[in-house]
Amino acid sequence: MSAVPLVVCASNPARPRPPVLGGIAMFRLACTAAALTLALLGAAQAQPAVPEARAPAAEARAVDPAAVQALARMGAALRALPAFHVHAQSSTDAVLDTGQNVAVIHRTDLDVRRPDRARARIQGNGADKGMVYDGRHFTLYTAGAPGRPGYFSTLPAPPDLEALVDWLARDYGIEPPLADLVYWGRSPDDASQLVDAQALGVDRIGGQLCHHYAFRQPGVDWELWVQAGARPLPCRLVLTDPSMVSRPRHQVDYTWTLAPGFAPGAFTFRPEPGARALPLEGPTPSEPGAPQ
Repeated sequence: MSAVPLVVCASNPARPRPPVLGGIAMFRLACTAAALTLALLGAAQAQPAVPEARAPAAEARAVDPAAVQALARMGAALRALPAFHVHAQSSTDAVLDTGQNVAVIHRTDLDVRRPDRARARIQGNGADKGMVYDGRHFTLYTAGAPGRPGYFSTLPAPPDLEALVDWLARDYGIEPPLADLVYWGRSPDDASQLVDAQALGVDRIGGQLCHHYAFRQPGVDWELWVQAGARPLPCRLVLTDPSMVSRPRHQVDYTWTLAPGFAPGAFTFRPEPGARALPLEGPTPSEPGAPQ
């Protein structure tokens, strides 16, 4: 088999994608690794784009400032963590030809040590894929399976996490897990597309009291639960696509470890035996979500 470039897809149009949040983190990495695997196996198939619903021009904004401020506090709390591990259990609806929603389950583990270390692993739906950043190099990989080798692509990378996130989005259309939540509030324009934001009270998720918020913007309805108390970290995120009749959803629950003990070499990529190195290519301008 000849070497095929790893092609990054910027978004998955079959999943709800909030424009303000640019894909809510894991969508693009999961899309990237899934497309990477399919392309390498010669089985990639084009998927028709699902048109986004647009909010009516005359729709009145009903934005509760307290709900928007809660997002800003959450982003600031995430940026203040010197190191963390988060386990994310997600369920994403895929829509069958019959119109039925069926759940696709993934497990994501993300390790971060500021200012310049990160590692993510996504498992589920028959795949094992991820990314590694060591302060100098960034690697995307997909693990091998019986009868199929693994593949990876390693690139020289910027010297810190914030620069890495900007570089990946600009040049490759990749958004690492949690990037949008972590960096919410950096720009005063973050809330400009919200047409509705509400505080809905307090729920208990996994034994943790969490404040519940609901948001709407063109193309997506979304809910966020944020831990009550001194550390307002996300507990649960739910996205709903209102443009499709079946209203498919993506839900992710987060479990946080704030004093992780990372093993030596935890942020060093070591390819598995037989893995093949391939070049990485970003989306072309004609692809949905491609940087222009």
